[in-house]
Amino acid sequence: KYGAKSPKSPPLPKSAAQPLETCFLQIAGNKVSDVVPVRTRDHVELEVSLSYRVSFTDAGGRPERWFSVRDYVALLCDHMGSILRAAAREVPVERLHAEATPLVRAAILGDKRPGEARAGRVFEENGMCVYDVEVLDVRILDDEVRALLAAAQRSAIAGEIEKTRLANAAGVEDAREAARRSHIAARLETLAH
Repeated sequence: KYGAKSPKSPPLPKSAAQPLETCFLQIAGNKVSDVVPVRTRDHVELEVSLSYRVSFTDAGGRPERWFSVRDYVALLCDHMGSILRAAAREVPVERLHAEATPLVRAAILGDKRPGEARAGRVFEENGMCVYDVEVLDVRILDDEVRALLAAAQRSAIAGEIEKTRLANAAGVEDAREAARRSHIAARLETLAH
């Protein structure tokens, strides 16, 4: 639910109980933060902390529709949360944790095409347009799963370091053998003379 707080997330000034009411609408450059609870395909629960960038478009010359929604923050957070929960249900926890930013950006803003900006998400209800989203944090709620994933990541990192070390050692050995072969070839040439 929008306005939910996570121990690692930034403070969120909004809540359904105490909305911040103002007498104006900033039509460009709004920033809305949210914490979205999601569940992955393998039933692991996470919290995704996000920051949306929002403007209001004047599509069709009808700026009066900007005010047709009483609480645009609630509309934004409810709808984006629904999209993110659906996207999270399609992937396992390892992938969501490792690739949160591209997955979230694709779900919210659309797929990225070479040489083009992402489409963004426009709300017909009030002309609101989400043109950017930043993933601030992805937190696995289950301590055991978090520990398992951290151990798997450490193991993968150790494996990559060992693979690099072995490749470097093999390169050094190849260079030594090439030098020996060159030296032996030179000696044979000298003996042949």
